[in-house]
Amino acid sequence: MKKIKLILLTLIVAMSVNSCKKDYPKDIPNWLEDKIKYCDKNKNDCHGLIIDEYSYQSNIYYELYVPIAAPRPNDYYDYNGNLICSDPYMTGNVSCGSFTSGNLTFKRRIWQEN
Repeated sequence: MKKIKLILLTLIVAMSVNSCKKDYPKDIPNWLEDKIKYCDKNKNDCHGLIIDEYSYQSNIYYELYVPIAAPRPNDYYDYNGNLICSDPYMTGNVSCGSFTSGNLTFKRRIWQEN
């Protein structure tokens, strides 16, 4: 009986630890963490959002996109959460022009909605 209780207690502790586990890096800006937390809730479907990190001229940029058929809108943000451009150009946003033409260096995948 003690063995069963010990096993159950161990399982409960293990599940508690895993439920608090973040599936994104802890060194990202707060605005990006908030976006991930919003999309990670079951009720907020962000349609498979993917967030990638890039560098360009010693600055960090984030690409947020949903993997759909072309034309797929890609929004690029700077580290502070300012929209830099959208590619392809979407109404109300700034076109990326040469910004994305081989100038960005991929660093890592930050997060992908399951």
